[in-house]
Amino acid sequence: YRRVSGLPIVAAAGVSCEYVFAPWWAYAYRSMALVGMISLTLVLLGILLYRQIRHLITAENELSVARADLEIIARTDSLTHLANRRCFDATFQLEWERASRDNSSIALILLDIDWF
Repeated sequence: YRRVSGLPIVAAAGVSCEYVFAPWWAYAYRSMALVGMISLTLVLLGILLYRQIRHLITAENELSVARADLEIIARTDSLTHLANRRCFDATFQLEWERASRDNSSIALILLDIDWF
């Protein structure tokens, strides 16, 4: 406020709030846009990561099932669908270790039924 000399008038000058806050609002809008873009990018990356993890879990499950199937195929004769020599060797090793541990004996009967 200032008095005008010689006159009974008081002059008041001021700046509007819009003028004062205009640079701040411009900065705030730019900051909000930047934070929004960063947030959107993080959300999109999170969705992408979730899809990759889900795909990896599915692939691991399929691989586990395929491995179990291959183990069955490796231990089974394809013609007779009976346990093969590989299965016999593994089972014999387990039973041998059990007999050694328990200090007991093993009885074994082998029959050649396929004439190969």
